Amino acid sequence: MSIKKQLDISKPVKIIKGQAIFHEKRYADDTRHMVIFDITIPDSSTGDVGDRIRVFLNDDRYKEVQQLEKQGKIEIISHCHIIKGRFIHESIKQLKYNVH
Repeated sequence: MSIKKQLDISKPVKIIKGQAIFHEKRYADDTRHMVIFDITIPDSSTGDVGDRIRVFLNDDRYKEVQQLEKQGKIEIISHCHIIKGRFIHESIKQLKYNVH
C-alpha cells in the first residue's frame, strides 16, 4: 500500500480557527486545557457548522465546553492538559480530517 493511501493525505485537511498554537492565553497562569472542537449546530456565536476551533481554557471554561459537547452543540476532537504553556497529553481522540 502506498504511503499516500496509508496516511489518507488525499483528503483536504480542515483549517483550525480560533487561537493560534502560540497564543498568549496558552501561557496564562490559569490555563490548564487546550481543546480542539468542531461546531455541530448552526447559529453558534463561535463559528459555523463544521468549523474546527482551538482554544486554551482554565478549568471553569473547560467544564463549560464539556457541557456544550454533552448538549450536542460541539464535538471535542482533541484535548490536552497545559502546564506553564507545555502540552501534557493524556488521551487524544483521533483527529478527523474529513471535510464535508
